[in-house]
Amino acid sequence: FSVDIAGYKKARDQGLVETAQAAAEQVAASGQAVELKAMSAAERRVVHAAINEISGIVTESVGVDPHRHIVIKPAD
Repeated sequence: FSVDIAGYKKARDQGLVETAQAAAEQVAASGQAVELKAMSAAERRVVHAAINEISGIVTESVGVDPHRHIVIKPAD
């Protein structure tokens, strides 16, 4: 059960998608992995889903909560 007051969750998810796409572009251009800041499991799921649609780029969650974060890197 989730409450989205004044569209906060939708706006947050869109911001995460934009951040993920920008990081994926950086990875594609440089060939170097990019680490995102720590985020909740729900937020990580949004990022994984957004990057899953981009060929040649993969994501991996690393670390232990509450410091678990995503690494975006070129596909092997």
